[in-house]
Amino acid sequence: MLNRKLFVAVILALTLLLPATGALAKTALNSTTANMVTLRADDTGHFFRVKQGGALSDTEYKVPSGKVFIIMDVEWKFTDGTGGTGYSLALQINGPSGTLDAFTATALMNTGMGGATANMGSGFLLGPSGTLTATVSSGLSLANSTIFVHGYLATASGT
Repeated sequence: MLNRKLFVAVILALTLLLPATGALAKTALNSTTANMVTLRADDTGHFFRVKQGGALSDTEYKVPSGKVFIIMDVEWKFTDGTGGTGYSLALQINGPSGTLDAFTATALMNTGMGGATANMGSGFLLGPSGTLTATVSSGLSLANSTIFVHGYLATASGT
C-alpha cells in the first residue's frame, strides 16, 4: 500500500513539474484512476485485478482490447523456505505468440520471511489480450507468497 501511495505521489509531483507534452505526458501523467491497475497473484500464479475496496475480481486479468498494461512496480513477499537461501520470482507474459519471461527477482530468506520490491523506471509491457503468470523457485510455494504488480493502462499503438 505504501508503494502505491508513493507511486501516486510521484505521478502528482511530476504532473506539476513537467509540461504536458511528450511520451510521458501521453501515458502516466494523463492516466485517470480508472487506468491505474493493481493485480494480485493467486496460489496458482494467475493474476486477478484488485478492485476498489480491496476485493479481487472473479476472473483472471486480461488486458482489454485496444489497451496495453504498463507494469511499473512488483512486490513479492514469501513466508516459507530455508533461512539464508536465495529464492526467485519470475513473471511470464502470455500472449498469442507464446510465453516470455519478462521479470525475475531474487530475494534472500531471513528468519521466517523474505521478499523484494522492484520499482521500474521504464516498466514492461503486457499487450492486448495478454495475461501474466508468476512462478517461484523450488522450495517455495505460491500459496505462501504474496505477489502484487502495479501499473496503468494506455492505448495500444502499432504492433
